[in-house]
Amino acid sequence: MVTQSYSTIKPPRLQESEVIAVAMAIKALREAKGYSPGELAQLMGVSRPAVVKWETGKSAPRSDKLPLLAQILGVEVGQLYTQHTS
Repeated sequence: MVTQSYSTIKPPRLQESEVIAVAMAIKALREAKGYSPGELAQLMGVSRPAVVKWETGKSAPRSDKLPLLAQILGVEVGQLYTQHTS
């Protein structure tokens, strides 16, 4: 019998369209809150380049960062995936 620790299970990767939607949502929500990328990075405990990568779709926030990100931006985690931007 093979057992696998939960810590070794990787979440499914986002599709490219989902990464772009999350990127747009993060940027729109950050701007709506009046934060610069550097300010959001400081609040999140990450680098400014990390936030820029999230907003350009070059990477996505780690799943363990999503609750804090959502809290800072004033939304539920799920809204990061469903936020409509203009």
